[in-house]
Amino acid sequence: MKLVGMRTFGLVCLLTASTTAIAGPWWTGPLLAPAGHNIPAGHTNVELYGFHTDNDGIYNRHWKLTHTAGTISDVFNPLFTHGLSDKLDLQIGVPYAFNKSVRGSSHHISDTGVTLGYQLIEQKEARFRPDVRFTLQEIIPTGRFLDLNPVNNGAGSTGLGSYQTAASLNFQLLTPFTDVHYLRTRLSVSYVYASDVNLHGFSSYGGSDTTYGIIDPGNLASLDIAGEFSLTQHWVAVMEGYFAKRDSAIFRGNPGITATGLPAAIGNDTVEEFTIAPALEYNFNANVGIIGGVWFTLAGKDTSEFQSIVIALNAYF
Repeated sequence: MKLVGMRTFGLVCLLTASTTAIAGPWWTGPLLAPAGHNIPAGHTNVELYGFHTDNDGIYNRHWKLTHTAGTISDVFNPLFTHGLSDKLDLQIGVPYAFNKSVRGSSHHISDTGVTLGYQLIEQKEARFRPDVRFTLQEIIPTGRFLDLNPVNNGAGSTGLGSYQTAASLNFQLLTPFTDVHYLRTRLSVSYVYASDVNLHGFSSYGGSDTTYGIIDPGNLASLDIAGEFSLTQHWVAVMEGYFAKRDSAIFRGNPGITATGLPAAIGNDTVEEFTIAPALEYNFNANVGIIGGVWFTLAGKDTSEFQSIVIALNAYF
């Protein structure tokens, strides 16, 4: 009886191992780059993101970094994506921010994102044909951007006050090397149009108590490339690079006067930034995984310097 039991146990282990070997790779996804494949009809994907970000410097227009007493921000951003059909899915993200500076703290909802994704091309069994997904996102200005306290060093700001429309092409390619080792690459090209914002007083764009006018925040173009390499079926190493460029802000109106008697600064010149986000995934099974990593600035122009610890739980139903 013991021998039969051992043989049965061995057979079960062999079948289980064989099933695991051919089950294919498990993924959680990189920290930033969006998926190149839609969520199928009737299914839902939930991503619970947490960002802990330290802004401790400013890059000027000559790419020179000056360390400053900045802000610390903790953002919780749940993303819910549901498959409406095999070609179309819908995503909603409602982030909430907790900001703190040396002179004060604040918390408030940030700008909300609603995204429609349409599947243009599927890789299926092809080796070199990528998944291609087009997304159209509307960013709704639910964050706080007006009537801020200038002494809080921007801690009260959680949004831009602009309705922003983003169009993106998202590519995704799965490349097998062995039964265990796979490489999944993503490339996302995005362009964001930002609508004008009415300003009065001190805002996310700067100014003073007497500022009054309209600002064009500037449109944004970005490029995101990421690679995920499966070390085992559970463990995946991730590397990601992100570049963004925002046009100069254009202000029309009265900038107001600072305490020194000079015109207040509003908006920014052309913003450029290079960042990377290495990470590590652990996938519990094909449907649930967790990823943790760091996202930080390599170089920038007229923008802040930051380091962000990012953790996300991903679950597919």
